[in-house]
Amino acid sequence: MPVVRAGYTLRLPKKDSISLVPISLSSTPYTLSPILRYDTKEAGLYALSGENQERFFVANPDPLEGDLRKITSDALKQFIPAVEILSSEGSDFQANLALVSGTKESTDSSTSPLWRYLIYILLVSVGLEMLLAWRFGRS
Repeated sequence: MPVVRAGYTLRLPKKDSISLVPISLSSTPYTLSPILRYDTKEAGLYALSGENQERFFVANPDPLEGDLRKITSDALKQFIPAVEILSSEGSDFQANLALVSGTKESTDSSTSPLWRYLIYILLVSVGLEMLLAWRFGRS
């Protein structure tokens, strides 16, 4: 029959805590250390406290989560089947993008965005402020 020792507290990376009860492998009092088992589902810093000690350990994320290799259009369609994927690999990408978004590129000034006019107003007001400071600042 396994020997049950005092409980331990495991502080998770999101500051939640859980209690763990270790079980040693043999029934002799000379076992070196208790065995604790917990499945670390999230990456981060863990703190294990018990028996007047506190120990820290880190669980690293799965290395495949940070895989930066380029994914093919076919593999992406397998992950997200309900979304139409446009690939920039072909020469028709710009035409397809304009077709999907419903816009055409035009140089008509009537569709010019508002930010251009705001930048012009800002530049004129900064220039006017400099001229007024130069003119009336000499006392």
